[in-house]
Amino acid sequence: MAVSVSSDRLVATGQQGTGAYVHAFDAARAAPVALPDAAVVEWIGFAPQPDTVLTAGWDHTVQLWNAHSGAPAAKPLVHQADISCFAFSPDGRQLLTGC
Repeated sequence: MAVSVSSDRLVATGQQGTGAYVHAFDAARAAPVALPDAAVVEWIGFAPQPDTVLTAGWDHTVQLWNAHSGAPAAKPLVHQADISCFAFSPDGRQLLTGC
């Protein structure tokens, strides 16, 4: 589970760790936005810009998502092993992942 830098959204994994959902704290937006990651999600978080969410799963991929639409924001980043950590640069333009 993670909260956006602007504190207006929460992202959490789905049942059994598959997929993820972005929940807005704004009561006018009732339905969460689904991030349809097929793998078990181990890591989840927001980029410094709260419009982008990251998931990393057991399928050795990191995926960036649009937090508003649930659409992929980039091609998956494929790794050779499980992802053990991630960090964004302060400006959000670079992403570091570790296996």
